[in-house]
Amino acid sequence: MRSVLRFAKQEATERTRIDLRTCLTHAVDLARPYCREHDVALEVRIGSRPLEVLANATEMEQLVQNLMRNAAEACSPGGKIRVETDRAGGEVVVTVSDDGRGMSASELERAFDPFYTTRSREGGSGLGLSICHGIVRAHDGRIEIESVPGYGTRVRIRLPGSDRDAGRTTGAEHGSPAAG
Repeated sequence: MRSVLRFAKQEATERTRIDLRTCLTHAVDLARPYCREHDVALEVRIGSRPLEVLANATEMEQLVQNLMRNAAEACSPGGKIRVETDRAGGEVVVTVSDDGRGMSASELERAFDPFYTTRSREGGSGLGLSICHGIVRAHDGRIEIESVPGYGTRVRIRLPGSDRDAGRTTGAEHGSPAAG
């Protein structure tokens, strides 16, 4: 509920230098039972090098959990979600993709609108992606969605790397997939 209130007020949040890998690992661990409940496989590729950003760790975890929940709900039983990290041009990139039902062009246009949902019958509030968008913007980042109906959705989060990481561009930074 605090995140909804913060979203509504556009409150600033306290940020510290964090290694985003820790937040991602925690968010994945918390979302894993939800994915199992929906019979969705989870592939996680978090790089071995630190992904330092100036951020609020709790909000970063909430961001990834929201994206993973949306992905799980979009997938049919036996579907797959992939969480990956990368670096590009001084940015830390987190991608959450699924092979779910995808979104039409009109759904994509409204994806970040507060209270817009394609799951009203299933109890969707329409706040998940709006909150994600607010968190990313509050951290001076960008959120991009690509989707093809019937094939799935890819959400890419781009956050500015911390000063220590700003000059590093390494291309794909993948470690071993975590057991899913």
